[in-house]
Amino acid sequence: MVIKKILVTGGLGYIGSHTVLTLFDTGYDVVIVDNLSNSSLSVLDNLEKITQKKIKFYQTDVLKYDDFVAILEVEKVDAVIHFAAFKSVAESIQKPHVYHVNNVMGTHSVLKAMYNYGVRFMVFSSSAVVYENNIPPFNEQMKLETTNP
Repeated sequence: MVIKKILVTGGLGYIGSHTVLTLFDTGYDVVIVDNLSNSSLSVLDNLEKITQKKIKFYQTDVLKYDDFVAILEVEKVDAVIHFAAFKSVAESIQKPHVYHVNNVMGTHSVLKAMYNYGVRFMVFSSSAVVYENNIPPFNEQMKLETTNP
């Protein structure tokens, strides 16, 4: 299968927006989903100025399964790059339930929608802190052990 259209959750965040630019530079059609909890619509404006293209954007939360399904139905994407997670270690310790709901249940919502619409390719962004030996270089065979929620 040739991947042509990619949906980026959290696509207006720092890493997401840079990924969106790289995807456009390499010829992909991009759709952004972001709830703006850690980003701003001004990022979308900047992306459109840089790419000189109108970018498909949906302001919703990945926890809203029905919204996400509706987007997949309309956009017919080939893959998802999932950046819509909270990342603050300190805040995750203070609010573990909030992090669990957003990061775990949000990812579940995305995966369920992808499965139901036949989207079989995903890049999941995580942190190197999931590895027991938190010293680079990292590889996927390393033992996993989290140090925070």
